[in-house]
Amino acid sequence: MLSRGILDTDEKERFQRIASEQATEIDLGNALEFLTRMLHKYYQKKVVVLIDEYDVPVQTAFIYGFYDTIISFLKKLLTGPFKDQEI
Repeated sequence: MLSRGILDTDEKERFQRIASEQATEIDLGNALEFLTRMLHKYYQKKVVVLIDEYDVPVQTAFIYGFYDTIISFLKKLLTGPFKDQEI
């Protein structure tokens, strides 16, 4: 994907940050939406996202006392790719 010239410079940098685990909190919060857009851009096909076991991190966060933090993060992560998207 990176070597085929499909992504612009900013997209490549953002992709690299995510892939190399150097992403910012903002990058991570928008990662699912960004990665689905990049898949669509690369393959020129609609993207289907299947999410299983999303409740496990919520349960764990509740047990260990960071429930509000995980809920806030999951709202960012899961809202972007599904809101008004035609990908």
